[in-house]
Amino acid sequence: MSFIKTLIASAMLFLLALNSAFCTNPLSLQLPGNSITNLAVDSKGVVWIYCHNNLDGYRLLSYDGANWTNHPITIPSNPVVHMKIDTSDVLWMVLIDEPDRLLCYDGTQFSTFTIPFDWDAPDIFYPLGVVAARDSSIWLGSYQQGIKHFDGENWILYTTADSLASNTANDIAIDSKGVVWVATYNGLSRFDGVHWYTFNSENSPLNNAIRSLFIDSSGHIWVGSTYLTNQTNIYMYDGVNWISFSHYYWDEDTDVLVYIHSITEDENSTIWFGHSYGAGKVENGRTYDLEQDKICDFPKVDISSIAADKSGNIWFVSDEGILYRLDTSLISAVEEPEATPSAFETACHPNPFNPATTIGYSIPGRADVSITIYNATGQRIRAVDLGMLSPGSHEYVFDGSDLPSGVYLYRVSAGGDVRTGRMLLMK
Repeated sequence: MSFIKTLIASAMLFLLALNSAFCTNPLSLQLPGNSITNLAVDSKGVVWIYCHNNLDGYRLLSYDGANWTNHPITIPSNPVVHMKIDTSDVLWMVLIDEPDRLLCYDGTQFSTFTIPFDWDAPDIFYPLGVVAARDSSIWLGSYQQGIKHFDGENWILYTTADSLASNTANDIAIDSKGVVWVATYNGLSRFDGVHWYTFNSENSPLNNAIRSLFIDSSGHIWVGSTYLTNQTNIYMYDGVNWISFSHYYWDEDTDVLVYIHSITEDENSTIWFGHSYGAGKVENGRTYDLEQDKICDFPKVDISSIAADKSGNIWFVSDEGILYRLDTSLISAVEEPEATPSAFETACHPNPFNPATTIGYSIPGRADVSITIYNATGQRIRAVDLGMLSPGSHEYVFDGSDLPSGVYLYRVSAGGDVRTGRMLLMK
């Protein structure tokens, strides 16, 4: 690593350590036990967080880029399970275990809405709720009881009986045309005010386990899913076509289940996302993991919420309640990692060779790789199991010092794909 890269990486590590410290106690008050539960950024770039302190309970805080401000909650409240800001910069929060489940704050006063779900139903074992609001339209999702829309006077219930994909909503977003998008584990539903339609694995590239939604500044719909390490997990819909982005996360030799919890966009139109083991970004038509692609020294933590301010900072909340701030200007000089190959390819050089040659192979995704060498009669003379390898270009050196001259075949297997080639050993 060059001196500049080292300097940037060191500065990044310091920044993360600094902000994880001050954000554990963002008002610089000596109060132990602060835990950040939710994060949002308004249209002015002000950062809002909802946190818990062992001494004085739950607090709503804002950060304008220079100072933290405490907004005393004037009504009893419990933990917030979901928080979003609407187009008028009104903050909406879904509360856990409260009769008044929906709390809103307009910057001056708090108010509550009593949501007519059956919260005591026997099949409701986890108080999941997600909210989206645009202008005077409010949408609230539940666990197993469908979603409800408040039109200013009444709450209207929608369920699978109305062609909603699932009665459990993982996320909700409303685009500029007022179309409602609902993320479920049975696909992505959209509502145009009259009809429900669902994108799923049968009519789109999506896998059905949709976890998070985001609408970017161009009106594109970004979708994050739950996936195993060898599956596509981030998608973008431009209104006509779907584009898939594979984010390969690997953990030694073990396939892990990864959740894309949250997605946001910065001032440069770069898409950022938080997942079960850290965070990443979409750039140049592919995804990069901050830690595994060595973009910066980002901690290996479960990022539950992510947002971008107007000063070039990306804010992250971990499931442990710690808030991180990433100054994107510090990573602008870091060279982009080599692009991930789009196809499985092999090559051999030199060819002819004596006594050794290099078998090169590029794999587009994480895969279990093995190489087998055969002589001209089909007899297997060498077999090597290279194990689980990350996406990219790799090499294997074949030494034929103990073999006679002749034609040999190599067979590279990566997951379910196989490529073969011919080599000529001339002594």
